Amino acid sequence: MTQRHVRRDDHVDGRSTSRARPTGRAGGRPPGRGRQAKRTEGKRPRPEGGRQRRARHADLRPAGRHAANRHTDSRPGNRQKDRRQKKQRKKWGIGKRILVLLVILAVIGGLGYSTVVFFELKQVSVVNNVYTSAEEITGWIGQGRLSGNTLYAWWKYNHGDLSTLPAVESVHARIKSPREVVVEVKEKTFIGRVDINGEFLYFDKDGIVSYKSGDPMEGVPLIDGMEVDAEKVQMGKVLPVSDKAVFEIIKEGSKLLEQNDLKPDKLEIVGKDLALWFGGVKILLGDGRYAPRMEQIPPILEKLNELYPGQDGVLHLENYEQGTEFIRFEPERG
Repeated sequence: MTQRHVRRDDHVDGRSTSRARPTGRAGGRPPGRGRQAKRTEGKRPRPEGGRQRRARHADLRPAGRHAANRHTDSRPGNRQKDRRQKKQRKKWGIGKRILVLLVILAVIGGLGYSTVVFFELKQVSVVNNVYTSAEEITGWIGQGRLSGNTLYAWWKYNHGDLSTLPAVESVHARIKSPREVVVEVKEKTFIGRVDINGEFLYFDKDGIVSYKSGDPMEGVPLIDGMEVDAEKVQMGKVLPVSDKAVFEIIKEGSKLLEQNDLKPDKLEIVGKDLALWFGGVKILLGDGRYAPRMEQIPPILEKLNELYPGQDGVLHLENYEQGTEFIRFEPERG
């Protein structure tokens, strides 16, 4: 018998046929089950209405700490147990705070004791003092309970009130060792001295009396012509004079003397007129324009020593102006 092969384009019973995808293999799974069926295989079937039940019960879940308290057991035994636990936690919190406080106090006490023992002051070295004695400096911090401590002495010297040390302008202290402090003193610069009842009173640029001595101090000129009320003189206070304008004249004159490296033995003030004394030579400067006149003093003194060695007299610079050719000197007649 002759077999006829039917192609996809052949017609059977007037209809076109095509190669169809097999619906399954022999003995295989029923159609419609693939990988998805494999994934879901073995899982329990969800009960109907599961999602709806979860949604209904979601509103009943406790929210936060306060909601959880609604589910605690309210039986009397459990309530007493909760109260005991709260008391125990409270007692432990208080005890912990007390313990921390005691530790802090112990540390502070230990540090304080170590500071007192380790920084026991044994020596104070005073340097750069001329007018003020070392005893005055060391006794300045007092004799209090803490005066023997190195740290306290260092702080006191650097921050104390200097009003009780009139001749001292500033003090700087440094710790050389735990038992020694070095005090560096800067004393005031005196611009003049006055003789009151045989004792010299030294004052600074502000006219404050800061030092007194029976011996003249080198480099500090004697001021003559000042009217001083001796009964009102106080250390650390302004020198009581009848005319305080005299301090301005002395201050200006002292500044010019320093610039020209001049150290007169005496300044004489009569009204507003200023005169300088160098040994037995008196130099009249008049009542103003001190600067150009003082500039002439060094070369003139040198010339006088050549022409009139050891001769006292009066040098007239009170009328000196720039360009003046002749300066008059009047020797003192013996």
